[in-house]
Amino acid sequence: SIGSSAFADCTALTSVGNLTNVTTLGTCAFNSCKALKTIGDLSKVTSIGYSTFGFCTALESVGNMSSVTSIDSYAFEGCSSLVRVGNMSNVESIDSNGFVNCSALEHVDELDKITSIGQYAFMGCTALKSIGSLHNLETIGQGAFSGCSALEHVDDLYSLTRLEYDVFSHCVSLISVDCSDKLTAIGSSAFFGCKALVSIGDLSNVTSIESSVFRGCIALKSIGNMPKLESIGMQCFMGCTALETVGDLSSLKEIPSETFDGCTSLVSIGDLSNVTIIGSYGFNQCKKLTSIPNLGSLERVDQFAFSGCESLALLG
Repeated sequence: SIGSSAFADCTALTSVGNLTNVTTLGTCAFNSCKALKTIGDLSKVTSIGYSTFGFCTALESVGNMSSVTSIDSYAFEGCSSLVRVGNMSNVESIDSNGFVNCSALEHVDELDKITSIGQYAFMGCTALKSIGSLHNLETIGQGAFSGCSALEHVDDLYSLTRLEYDVFSHCVSLISVDCSDKLTAIGSSAFFGCKALVSIGDLSNVTSIESSVFRGCIALKSIGNMPKLESIGMQCFMGCTALETVGDLSSLKEIPSETFDGCTSLVSIGDLSNVTIIGSYGFNQCKKLTSIPNLGSLERVDQFAFSGCESLALLG
């Protein structure tokens, strides 16, 4: 093992060879080794400790990590030159801020066994284009991929039941996220500012969507049936200017303020038969919306709810 802070602040250290007999890297073991560029074979290391390589700003690559099962918080924080990380096929968890601000990191592959990604784990990884299959992922923390501006696809979220707050916010290149029918809740601002997003997967069992989830998703054209959706937050689809259709919302009881504000292409919306309240600016400037049938439970319509809906001919 290599103990806590064993080589911390060794600012002239440029490389570390194969560590083939090492099984544990302690807390801050190489923290702030500013000149360190490469780490050799870590094939027997089973865990990487808290901030082990934090702020190793010259570090470009890390060797084979095929035995690593856990990556602790801040393990690679601020490794701004890190382009690639070796085999992570046995990693089960990446804790909070594990790779935060690794702005040169392009690919993270072979994550077949990962079940948990902590909050802000990859936040600010602006070069990250792809991540491996996440089919065993059960939990993902808030802001986990926030600001990953090159990320295009997230696949195989087959085990995930909740997307947390801000999880993919400002991923401006994100085109698709493959959610499964196990998903039941989406936290606020989860996809805020995802300007390229066109596909979100299966939302048929989602019961709760919080505020601003899809705000500013200007390429999103349709949302499928959400028959179990019971609550939706303010500004959820605000500014989704390409959104044309929204499916079944038959369990929804309230359209909060500014939910569809500025959805200028919205043509149709599904069953709203249980909605009792439409909040202020709820459908403001939905210029192409022609009708909303089946509003038999409606009790209240707030100010400017349908302001600017110049094509609206049928309500009720």
